[in-house]
Amino acid sequence: MKKFLNGIGFVLVCMGFAATVQAQVSPDGNWEYEVDAGDTITITEYLGNGGNVTVPVKLPKDPTAPISILCPVTAIGNFAFSDCSSLTRVTIPFSVTHIETNPFSRCTALIAISVDESNVSYSNQDGVLFNKAFTELIAYPAGKEGTDYSIPGNVGTIKGSAFSGCSRLTRVTIPTSVTCIKSSAFSYCSRLTNVTIPTSVTWLGSFAFFSCSRLTSVTIPDSVALIDSQTFMNCISLTRVTIPDSVMSIGSYAFRGCSGLTSVTIPEGVTSIGSWNPFAGCSSLSVISVEASNTAYSSEDGVLFDKAFTRLIAYPPARAGTGYSIPGSVTSIEGAAFEDCISLTRVTIPGSVTSIAVWAFDGCSSLTRALFLGDAPGEFGSNVFDDCADNFTVFHRPGKTGFETICSTYPCALMTTQAGIDVLLLTE
Repeated sequence: MKKFLNGIGFVLVCMGFAATVQAQVSPDGNWEYEVDAGDTITITEYLGNGGNVTVPVKLPKDPTAPISILCPVTAIGNFAFSDCSSLTRVTIPFSVTHIETNPFSRCTALIAISVDESNVSYSNQDGVLFNKAFTELIAYPAGKEGTDYSIPGNVGTIKGSAFSGCSRLTRVTIPTSVTCIKSSAFSYCSRLTNVTIPTSVTWLGSFAFFSCSRLTSVTIPDSVALIDSQTFMNCISLTRVTIPDSVMSIGSYAFRGCSGLTSVTIPEGVTSIGSWNPFAGCSSLSVISVEASNTAYSSEDGVLFDKAFTRLIAYPPARAGTGYSIPGSVTSIEGAAFEDCISLTRVTIPGSVTSIAVWAFDGCSSLTRALFLGDAPGEFGSNVFDDCADNFTVFHRPGKTGFETICSTYPCALMTTQAGIDVLLLTE
């Protein structure tokens, strides 16, 4: 066994000891890491002062021991350097064989990522991190000079958070070799103005374009089958989006907070929509349309329902009028269905409704009354009427049951029917 002498004591090269040590901090205080059962090390967090940093090849298994085994650094964990604003350059050694979701996301001063030439798993080109075969783009340094970037033509996957926080970029050219844009790939690219997604792409991951605040238009090709949850969330400048017939699934909150959208059409191919309103908080959205040939969904007066009109999925926040009576066929009001509908002052809920999901009316800041015509729904989610008007009140008819839970959370009052008109009576 080879021996090395350092300032603390003898350091032994790791040779397969089985014990596991977690949450260690290196003697220099720069690295937090874990030692797995095979005595290899994963860097979990960089604790140093930034600048030009080289990831170590080995670290001590137990940095507190006078005689410590050196184990190889083989992995860099999720977001290990994330938000390190003082990091300017980083070098990855030959020992690293596994890199999780972009460890360098939102490192705004990072201009280049280098990889040791003898590394068998990873490589770099112009300061951008790829796998060895250049089929996966793993990390683009957020501080890299230039506003335009063309992804190399053999890349098939843009990995999670690869461009996250690259606020210098205004345009990225995606080649037709790319089939998958993974979660948060372009999140927080605040100057990105337009994106052309090639026809080779079949999947848009969750948060893929989250908070791209200057993105004005997106053309989704007819190769895409899935728009995942929160894909375009908070793209506040997005005024137009075309969803092609190839899309079969739209995830929860997919377009949440896209305040520039005025209308949207659900195409024929969509058969699945997430549990939470994809268009919540789209403050300019006045109508949601569904192609007549769609077999799973429909719309009425701009409101999105399932085909049987039993589930109310999404009410457009900018729909004309301040009151709305939910159709008598509806049994379920889905998650965030009316979220941030700030012009709505009154809603009538029929006795057919047996389920109201979480955040259904959350943020309806002008909503003063919800009129329940039947018994309380058997399923009543959390935060249903949170952040409504200060004088918001739940009204229900005398003799109707099940309101104990609702009335323990929100102010309640009774109403009765006189000459066919519901009249408010008294506060409970």
